[in-house]
Amino acid sequence: MEAIVAQTVDSSNSLQADVDAVVRAVPEIVRGAQAPRGSATRELGVPQVRALIQLARADGMTMGELARRMGVSCAATTQIVDQLVALGLVVRERPDWDRRVVVVRLTERAQATVREALAQRARQVEEVFGQLTADEARAFAKGIQLLAEVLVRDLDRRGPTGARPAPAGASE
Repeated sequence: MEAIVAQTVDSSNSLQADVDAVVRAVPEIVRGAQAPRGSATRELGVPQVRALIQLARADGMTMGELARRMGVSCAATTQIVDQLVALGLVVRERPDWDRRVVVVRLTERAQATVREALAQRARQVEEVFGQLTADEARAFAKGIQLLAEVLVRDLDRRGPTGARPAPAGASE
């Protein structure tokens, strides 16, 4: 019986050590994920970078589609796109098929910048995966995806006021 209790305590301590390691690593990951000094995207905030990445996945999209993909309001998307237009990273176009619609596209400069940034990030992930077994890499990828979902969920719960999210299971 004592062996089972000791094993449970060791497992609990190990889990807590792993949680602590991840909590300590997240700020460093965020810091390391910033664009390098002198980069065209260095001065951009997270919303602008997210918009660039979304736009890089398509050959332009409407403002409404960009807002939906980013999970923000059309007004917020307009502000983000205004900033990107001012920086010469995106252009607004009115398609011939409906002049009421505004399509946003990356400029050639932004396409190159995003392509380079994503390629660098892929190289970094591949470097980490090269140090893991295939099963560990899959588990790591799943864990990162789940952590991102929880972080975004809790950020969304805070809303514009920045209030703390309700604990899981609490009534909202």
